[in-house]
This record gives sequence, C-alpha cells and structure tokens, in this order.
Amino acid sequence: MAQLLFTPLYRLNQFCDKAHYSIDTFFVKSESSPIMLLMGKLRETDKSKLMDVINRIRIREKYYAISKRCEG
Repeated sequence: MAQLLFTPLYRLNQFCDKAHYSIDTFFVKSESSPIMLLMGKLRETDKSKLMDVINRIRIREKYYAISKRCEG
C-alpha cells in the first residue's frame, strides 16, 4: 500500500505560500454555522428541537427502508 508522502494540510500550506493567501481563508470561522452548533456550541433550548428533528429523520429512514423492501 502506498504511503501518503505529504499531508493535505502540508499541500494547503504550500499553495497558500505560493499564492500569497492566508490559510485561515480555507477554514470555517462562523460560530453560527450548523457544524459549529453541533461542536459544543449548541444552546440548551435548541437541544430538544434537535432531538425531535433527529427522531423524525430516523422514522423517515425506517419508512424508506420498509418501502425499499416492499419494492424489491
């Protein structure tokens, strides 16, 4: 198996150095983006809403799986 000679972060640093970009332009800075909310920045009031949404998604996934079984 081939080894990874350069990490993606190393390549990004090389690109930024040559193009005179700051590496920070390639990373998320917003604390209100959905991914940041899920990384420990979620408000307590939103946790119950999020759990409701997750439960609805799970129910839909189950119905989708049942539907696929009935088609095949």
